[in-house]
Amino acid sequence: MIEQLLRCFKGYILVELQGNALERLLNRLSNLDISLWDIKRIKNGFRFKMLARDYHRLRPLIKYRKCTVRIVKKYGWPFIHYRAQRRRAFLVGVLAFLIILKTVSLFLWKIEIVGNELIPISEIEQLIYNSGIQRGMFLKKLNLLELEHYIVVENNEISWVNATLQGTKLKIEIVEKDLIDETDLTDVIASKSGVIIDMIVMKGKPLVKKGDTVSAGQVLIKAANKYEVYAEPDFEGNLPPYLPPADEEPEPALGIVHARVWYEGYGEAECTVTQELYTGQRERILKLKIGPQIIQISGPKIIAFEHYKVEKDVKSISLWRNITLPIEIIKEDYLETAIYSERRSRDTAVFLAQEQALSSVLNSMASGAIIIQAKYYIIEDGMMENNIVRVKVILEVEENIALPLARQ
Repeated sequence: MIEQLLRCFKGYILVELQGNALERLLNRLSNLDISLWDIKRIKNGFRFKMLARDYHRLRPLIKYRKCTVRIVKKYGWPFIHYRAQRRRAFLVGVLAFLIILKTVSLFLWKIEIVGNELIPISEIEQLIYNSGIQRGMFLKKLNLLELEHYIVVENNEISWVNATLQGTKLKIEIVEKDLIDETDLTDVIASKSGVIIDMIVMKGKPLVKKGDTVSAGQVLIKAANKYEVYAEPDFEGNLPPYLPPADEEPEPALGIVHARVWYEGYGEAECTVTQELYTGQRERILKLKIGPQIIQISGPKIIAFEHYKVEKDVKSISLWRNITLPIEIIKEDYLETAIYSERRSRDTAVFLAQEQALSSVLNSMASGAIIIQAKYYIIEDGMMENNIVRVKVILEVEENIALPLARQ
């Protein structure tokens, strides 16, 4: 690494040498302590790199030989400095331009709002301005978390907001609430299959009763007017003394229906577990990437760990928005790991499989559900021989299965 930096500081060139008996010439250069590297054979000759200061020593050696030499490319600080001296005014202009770009990138210039369908953009922009954010302000003064909270609190039609900075642009992503107008509701249907335990009908006409078995999607309470609700004869066939008008508009159904619902879950666990754990030892390699060329600045060239994981962090140098320099700083952390094997008892494996099976069911249960009974079954299918214990769980749950149905 140090040798590469010294070569860049001194300056080096890429040379093409073509002709006859070039191997002897290369040996002669080596005997004269002229350093050559990256030697590659090309058509009728060789291509290699050498220090720029040694080039004048090469010319006399080929003067009386049937060969030609030419410089393909120049590298290093001396050549950059020479070009800079010839283009001083241009570099000053570039430097001034970069300073202006850097200064401009410190301010907010654009606000983009996406995700809104029903809420006007002007309404969201007004909320942003009311929170104290305006175009032309310092980016450091932006508090994105406060902005997100402010928009959600001030507008009850918005359920989620994500504010991000992209250069000098503030991007606001919103998700609107899926509000259902009560006038669009009709019947109450069953969200899941089960056996009805109890039901409370607030509006509408019930089509099922306690003890009935219902399936998902079945209508439980029908939207009806008061005439349909009360025009049911009693056990003796008598109607109420007063009935509401039969031509009233039907009311949306509303009610609570508690039912016994069954869930089935599956889980498995291994009896022998192999884990890769960190030992705490690490090696860090720091690299500098300039264009296609990668230069290692620090760290070992060979990782001595037998097992390891790599955490890579790449940082590019950005001037403004989408303008980035072809320079990257690469940090690689090599974390040593060790392989450990743990043998579990059958009871432990069964317990872990039961937990996994139960978790898979709980994620699909409705909030407020009450577990009545849980039954576990070990699946005996020979998988134990393959180091796996499999378990099935059946939960009996009481929950509200009433689901308002919106008019299509």
